[in-house]
Amino acid sequence: MKRSNSFIALHSPVGANASFAMGMNGSGGGFMHMDPFVPFQELYIGSFCEETLTMLPYFSKATCEYRESFVKSDNSPKPIKISYYTEDQIEREYNQATDTFDAKNGVTDLKFQIFSPSKSIPDAEGVFDKNEMKFAVCPSIITQITIDNSNNTKAVKGFFGVGGLTGLCFPNEIVGVETINGYGFAAAKRSDINLRMVADFDPYGVFGREHYVQLQIAPMGMMVFDVPAGAVISVDIALAWYKEGVATHGANRCKFYYNHFFKNISEVFEYTFEKKEEMKTLAMELDQKIEKSDLNEARKFIVSHAIHSYNASTMLFDDEKASFLSSKPRWCVNEGSFMMINTLDLAIDHAFYELDKNPWVVRNVLDTFAREYSYTDTLHSVDENGEFIKDGLPGGLSFCHDHGTHNTFSPHGYSSYEVTNQDGCFSYMTQEQLCNWILISGLYYEKTKDFKWLKENAELLEKCLFSLLNRDSSDSLEWDGVMDLDSDRCGKSSEITTYDSLDHSLGQARRNTYLATKCWAAYLTLEQLYKALPSISDHTLISTCGEQAQKCASTIEASFDETLGFIPAILDGKDKSVIIPTIEALIYPYFSGCKLLLAHDSPYSSFIEKLKTHAQSILKPGICLFDDGGWKLSSNNENSWMSKIFLCQFSAKEILGVTEDTTSDFAHMNWWISGCTDCPGIDQIYNGRVSEHGFHYPRSVSSYVWLL
Repeated sequence: MKRSNSFIALHSPVGANASFAMGMNGSGGGFMHMDPFVPFQELYIGSFCEETLTMLPYFSKATCEYRESFVKSDNSPKPIKISYYTEDQIEREYNQATDTFDAKNGVTDLKFQIFSPSKSIPDAEGVFDKNEMKFAVCPSIITQITIDNSNNTKAVKGFFGVGGLTGLCFPNEIVGVETINGYGFAAAKRSDINLRMVADFDPYGVFGREHYVQLQIAPMGMMVFDVPAGAVISVDIALAWYKEGVATHGANRCKFYYNHFFKNISEVFEYTFEKKEEMKTLAMELDQKIEKSDLNEARKFIVSHAIHSYNASTMLFDDEKASFLSSKPRWCVNEGSFMMINTLDLAIDHAFYELDKNPWVVRNVLDTFAREYSYTDTLHSVDENGEFIKDGLPGGLSFCHDHGTHNTFSPHGYSSYEVTNQDGCFSYMTQEQLCNWILISGLYYEKTKDFKWLKENAELLEKCLFSLLNRDSSDSLEWDGVMDLDSDRCGKSSEITTYDSLDHSLGQARRNTYLATKCWAAYLTLEQLYKALPSISDHTLISTCGEQAQKCASTIEASFDETLGFIPAILDGKDKSVIIPTIEALIYPYFSGCKLLLAHDSPYSSFIEKLKTHAQSILKPGICLFDDGGWKLSSNNENSWMSKIFLCQFSAKEILGVTEDTTSDFAHMNWWISGCTDCPGIDQIYNGRVSEHGFHYPRSVSSYVWLL
């Protein structure tokens, strides 16, 4: 059965929080710029011949109702017929850095290519080549439209247009349009094909008039060029974005880093024309990395789609008053449509990709959390009925959920998400974020061996350890490696996990097996980091980490229910629910230099075997598999998250050795291209479908772990 190619994809420069959306039949796409949702501007790409428009089907309507407010019926453009290439006539080749639409009807064929390479960014906190940095942060992508008129005896006009634009402006030096919203498209001037820029209400207006106009009040910009009979003409079109000056609000006022290199969008256009071939070459090289991998076709698609969606949310900022001599770069990733800045429970899932692509951005995020978005708390316990007891027990260091939202930074020490006395969603994630910061530190050090950073943060890591210990129990004799105490920042509510919108089996933090295994991984990570520090003359810290890791593993293992065949989601002796993410955290020691501890002959061999049995017992239809073979993270909930599925798949197969049926991969791919066609990279999916529309999300770039 032929796979549908009708789905929205995002094509983005890196670090500009910008994207161009395209690819769903009967729907538009267009420009995003610091926007939460996928746009649905009309995209008009095609040719015109003898009163007939032939276009790609990426628009919802070819007429603009807005025109009727200005144009009387007796002054309307002359009637024009419209046709479009059908899905059977379009071959779409979608890869990590390119998206090609090859449409053939046997008369006038069309190819539209988008090149959006995921560029590596030099270390902006170190010494870098300015030319390399300029290329990396240039806020543009390059596209090419080709009209093949070789089988036609009549001349045609090719065109590329976008509707739904506002505040149109037409630069003199180039053929193009820019908008008040900070984006536009352009091509270098060409006299051989009479390339020109027009503005009108819709394609009917452009080709129904006796001559072209630049009607600035109209909402559509269109590039038009001549294609003689028998000719093949290609035009390179730059898509660009630009935000001048301050781009953020709140506690940190920043500008986009590309402001150091470009004064306006016209300079971005000119530079893109200069570098277009380099961009195309890089894009095709990146495609080959995935194409030559041993991933199956479903996984190749998943990784590619995830990278596209991740890039759309990336932002590289600099301090408002920074210069090259006093640069203060700040790497941020929005939480997709939710727009929360540097959500820490996403940052840990992004880290696998970022450490392969731009390791310094991981360090930058760690440092920003430590410097600006950390806090020290006290703790409280609950009685046997779960009732709040105000103990005021010693707590310790932890980290905020995020840095703010919608380009507005929260006050330092607080997130935009977490509030006091709030049950469920919007409560604090203190224990989880503490583990996340530790685990990211381990991933970063193992990848970079940045001893300078490790030494500078030795005291901070020690604070993290004691904070972990305090949250276990107020009595060291009762330590079992698992969280029992909630932060007083919660008030009378309880801490939650990143799985905030799922059932209690994943949402509750206290004695949750997902979080318990993360605590185990955090102790192993700290142990490994302390061993790398020769300044640790007192080996108490190292031994404490090892002891706590053993206790944590023993606690989880002892909770295995022989009757049920798995480890219950909540370690309270009562819960009978089951979750896949009990095995998720195995992935962190695997990539933090502790791989030997995951072997079946390690000190944790019995623990590892129990986790393997757990996974084998639950990865079955009716428990933790949907009918199509897709993974169901919680047996109690149809809400399953792609990013976490991918991590758990890695843990199951590569670490536990659980035999995997590739049916699940194709099910997950189909969730995106059939059930979620207008939600690129979306994470939360309800049994193959979404409840929202126009959402996008970066977290599924966790799938990149398959390539490591």
